[in-house]
Amino acid sequence: MHKNILTGEWKVSDLNIKKDWIFELQENDQKELIDATNQAIKSKKELFDLKASDFPLNKFKKKIDLAKHQLGKGLGFAILRNLPIKNFRNIGMIWAFEVDHKVDIQKFTEYSISKGILIRPINKTVYFMPPYCLSETEAYDMVKITSEAIKQAA
Repeated sequence: MHKNILTGEWKVSDLNIKKDWIFELQENDQKELIDATNQAIKSKKELFDLKASDFPLNKFKKKIDLAKHQLGKGLGFAILRNLPIKNFRNIGMIWAFEVDHKVDIQKFTEYSISKGILIRPINKTVYFMPPYCLSETEAYDMVKITSEAIKQAA
């Protein structure tokens, strides 16, 4: 597992002074991410073989650079708002979240199943019920494929 790195000490009152740790994704940011993802998928390269040129981000790269700075030299965390999912929750190993209204749940489900991820959608709510013996690699693959499925179906 990855270790959390604490980059500094802060208090709740500090978070109210500056909001430079919160990043709002606008519709054009989401479109830029989807377009870049589609280009990366078309390259047919494995995830760790991708280079920046395979995933072109123009305006959104500035937000990513600011978030990276916040993670490494700021508070040690950042929040991205307006992702195409909401209301993420879990009880034990049952995980659920709702996808954005722009996501075609049928396409999302078909893509996930074609990649070996069994999900249980109910309307726009997606449920995962992975086995307790899920490895870190399997969890990573599940998240990666789910992310790809959302982008494919948006």
